Amino acid sequence: MLQTIALIFLALVILIALLISFRRSRTIGKYLGYAGGAALFIAAVVYGYFMRPINIPPAPALEAQVIAPETRAALTALDFYLGAGTYTVDDIKHHAFTDLFNSYTAINALKIGAVLTEINQKIYDFTQADRFIDEALHQGLRIRGHALVFGKLSDIYEEPNLQTWLDTYYRDDANKRQALQELVDHHIDTMVTRYQGRITQWDVVNEPLGLFGQGELEDNVFLRNLGPDYIANAFKRAHLADNQARLFLNEQFDRYTGPRADAFIALVKRLKAQGVPIHGVGLEHHMLFTLAPREETKAFIQRLSALGVDVEITELDARLRLFADGENPHLAQAEYYRDIMTACLDIKACKGVTFWGLHDQDAWHKDLPWMFATPNDPYLFDQDKNPKIAAKLISETIVQWDVNAR
Repeated sequence: MLQTIALIFLALVILIALLISFRRSRTIGKYLGYAGGAALFIAAVVYGYFMRPINIPPAPALEAQVIAPETRAALTALDFYLGAGTYTVDDIKHHAFTDLFNSYTAINALKIGAVLTEINQKIYDFTQADRFIDEALHQGLRIRGHALVFGKLSDIYEEPNLQTWLDTYYRDDANKRQALQELVDHHIDTMVTRYQGRITQWDVVNEPLGLFGQGELEDNVFLRNLGPDYIANAFKRAHLADNQARLFLNEQFDRYTGPRADAFIALVKRLKAQGVPIHGVGLEHHMLFTLAPREETKAFIQRLSALGVDVEITELDARLRLFADGENPHLAQAEYYRDIMTACLDIKACKGVTFWGLHDQDAWHKDLPWMFATPNDPYLFDQDKNPKIAAKLISETIVQWDVNAR
């Protein structure tokens, strides 16, 4: 993903330079023209390969009952969580969910913009959030709380835009810092205390690293106003609110090698060295333009587990088009999911895998069609909630896995 965006950006920069320089020097312009043309050609090839719609025939229909009835019992025996996120309460009730999964994540319902209705008075409305949590508990599911502190939610999605709020109501940096810290503390206290004993695991800080660069902390509203200690302080606050909850740092990687991955390891090390109550790390594992191999994923999980933290794959999806070059893309996608899950099962500290959706109708990629051309179809159930070959393979693998191997 990063390489693709960088190539397109480079092409645009060179094209602009070409237009400017050509006015000044026809000679310079000529050479820049060659460079610009080459860059545009590369960008066009990349865009055509990754971002044009392609046709993959639908998978043949499976028999109605492909989820082994003993799947959830096998998960319990393995002490392993297999989960999915949903946007609706009804999906939690569906047998597609209850037959296969034993863990649940509300994708949006617990985020600050979904529950905080008046920021200055700190007024909350938990009507919708409670419906999700109550139903998940009714279905006997472990619940992951997502997410308490999330910079992009403010700076990109503006749900709500905390920087605008600070700039509107507070004049100097000291007052902004105090106001934001009070809001963060109040929000963590409110959420964690309300669901104490019901939500047993929280993503305390979500996506702290910048998307680009070498693994620097993201320049978000929390870093700008509170400094880098906002991460440690959030964990400490959550632990005070519920000392039984498992507290996770959640981050997205497209690959698990290189400076950004190393920087994340260093961040976890620092937090542990400071005595911060961080119990686990979530690896989102959204595979958008490339596939992180099984062994690379497993090696990174091992690096993290060596630091004394649990690990979970927390937002798994891999677009179907990434498997288009194979003879059977649907089977290749299923085998990839099996391989990532078994990489986790191989390591005792890796406690679970969560898919970032139940069925293809809810794939978040469709909200960005200019970036994620079809087919995406990333989940275990199709748009009609019928099981795909991936659901069958995941169920079979769980049931057949040797308990003693955990």
